[in-house]
Amino acid sequence: MLEALDTEGGIFTTGFTNSGHPCSCAAALANLAIFEEDGILSRVRRTGPYFQRRLREELSPEPFVHTVRGMGLMCGLVLNFDEEHLERQLHLLEQMCIERGLLVRMLVRRRDIAAAWVAFFSRCQRYRCGQGIGTMVLSPSLIITEEQIDTLVSVLQDSFRQLVADENIACVPSTQSSQHS
Repeated sequence: MLEALDTEGGIFTTGFTNSGHPCSCAAALANLAIFEEDGILSRVRRTGPYFQRRLREELSPEPFVHTVRGMGLMCGLVLNFDEEHLERQLHLLEQMCIERGLLVRMLVRRRDIAAAWVAFFSRCQRYRCGQGIGTMVLSPSLIITEEQIDTLVSVLQDSFRQLVADENIACVPSTQSSQHS
């Protein structure tokens, strides 16, 4: 590319530092080649449905899990806590998972902070839960094995049970039975 500029003349512009930058493009192409060579997409096609099935089978009965939704190796567990304790309980649950070696990401939406967002979900009966909405986001590595998925599910179950035991709390009753999408 630079040789063409030297021989034909011209100005070398790329826009932003990362998007469209030649180094970023080269890294992206190398990454795509690795995906293809190592069969990562075919692996995800096998492990993704297993991941979703295990989460739905094992975590739906948990009292704090209102909805298990996702696709492939991306999942959101909509959790059912009362708003008064929402942020604290999500933080405790996140710490319990981290202590057991599982990194999760919590998304918190409160009626008083994001009324429009919650109002939208309140109209969607299938995602209504309690007074506060917290979602635990799970997105494991694309090379996760079925054995590691089983461990992940076990860590989540243990963390939910510890939260119940340590905090002596009960979930907020849902307005509708748990649905899965």
